[in-house]
Amino acid sequence: MAPEKTPTRSTARPRKARPTGDQISGTIGNNARGVVVGKNVFQSIIVIGSIKIPVIPVIVLIVLVLAAAAFFGLRLLGPDHMTGGFNLAIADFGQLDASGNVSASATGSLISERLFEGLKIELSSLSPEDRANFQPQVWQDSMDITQKRVKIGIITPGDASDAGEKAACEEASRIGADVMIYGNLPANSSGADFIPQFALCQNTGLRLDVDELVGSNQVIQGLPAQVIDQVSNPNDALAVNIKMNSWSEAMALFCFGVMYDLDGHPDQALAIFQQAKAQLQPGAGSGGEVLFFFIGREELTLAATATGQDKTTHLANAEAAFKQSLALNPAYARAHIGLGGVYFDRAQLLQPADRLQSAELADTFTEYSAALADATNSPGALIDTKARLSLAATWILKGDAQSNLNQFSQAQDSINQAIQGATSSLQPLIEANQFRALAQGYLTLGEAYEEAGHISVLMNDPPAAKTAFQKSSDSYQKCIDQKDAAINDQTLADTIVAQLCVPYKKDVDASLADLK
Repeated sequence: MAPEKTPTRSTARPRKARPTGDQISGTIGNNARGVVVGKNVFQSIIVIGSIKIPVIPVIVLIVLVLAAAAFFGLRLLGPDHMTGGFNLAIADFGQLDASGNVSASATGSLISERLFEGLKIELSSLSPEDRANFQPQVWQDSMDITQKRVKIGIITPGDASDAGEKAACEEASRIGADVMIYGNLPANSSGADFIPQFALCQNTGLRLDVDELVGSNQVIQGLPAQVIDQVSNPNDALAVNIKMNSWSEAMALFCFGVMYDLDGHPDQALAIFQQAKAQLQPGAGSGGEVLFFFIGREELTLAATATGQDKTTHLANAEAAFKQSLALNPAYARAHIGLGGVYFDRAQLLQPADRLQSAELADTFTEYSAALADATNSPGALIDTKARLSLAATWILKGDAQSNLNQFSQAQDSINQAIQGATSSLQPLIEANQFRALAQGYLTLGEAYEEAGHISVLMNDPPAAKTAFQKSSDSYQKCIDQKDAAINDQTLADTIVAQLCVPYKKDVDASLADLK
């Protein structure tokens, strides 16, 4: 008997016929009815067993459910932009290593959150009237997505350098913050205190006299290294809480003082800063020079509208505060500008003969020159430009006194110094699109040329007077033109242009007409 042959399986895969034309194939299950297989066919009803499901209403229902979910989901998300009257954002604090590199830090995040919680508590202590007027908002990344939908993150570099200030203000602009508190914990091996930066960023809502605050400042008190080391240690919770609460309260006082300053309430701002001084007793290395600068600034602002003995008192208090600031940090350019402002105001009150011989006029030049020398290494926006324009204004003040005493040659020298200083400030401002500061530069230049014109009239030199008055008019016109370059800056339009450049141009044009 022949052995049974074992069947073999073919390894060749059967070739499927390629569909042609509109042929479409499909497999229909045994229990499905009402299903059509084909091309460009839409069936309005699906039958599964004994259940008939209309397709169109189901599709409409699904679309409506998805749309409703999207609508209510978006409504549950918090805003991506701050909307208060005073908006303060706190960045996450990173950690520096010995090489200066920055990384995320659980301790830094915790300190940022504790500062945020402390500020919220202090904000609740504001009077209902102030809360209604200022509508302050504080943001920090511990807020959930129903409170804000954007992340602030770590600002790098977290220092007062131009790069740090730029990064902080770019983030502030993105989320609508007026102020950004940022920084990075020092390297663990350094033993240094952590002093965050406080950046007030340029915006068109700032008053003219607030421009000098724009930029980065160290805040008024640091967090000691030993406290930083204990933040995450539960055994030290009570001691750390006491120190952290004191620190956040000091920060809150500083922020409230700035808030009142920005809103044009120097008396209330001064009271807050004085309270901070009594609580903190700031010294060198603690950011104390910033606190004393703000105290001096409020006193100087109050002196501008005071008269008699009140003016004298405010100027004396401002001088003392600025000097204290410089005692803590002799290279703090902002304090030099502030102290120069005190001496300028006093010199302006003197009669021409007394002014030229006064210590006040000499001290004004000294302080503004020191500010210019220290501008490169001092925090703040456009400090060198402000120093140059302040020096130019002082030369005009001196030239005016010399002219009144018929010292025309000396007066011309002084005015030429003013013209040179004001002119040198313009190009950097043009390149940086700093329209408000540029308008101030043209305003100062216009005043210098106008004074030159009057000196030429007194020297009986009509052609020179005509040339000077024309340059003055042109400068005032360029000041006026800046409002069209920054159409949203009402301070530029209302204060610099409308109240200063326009009437000054009218006066110099009248002087020019008298020569024709």
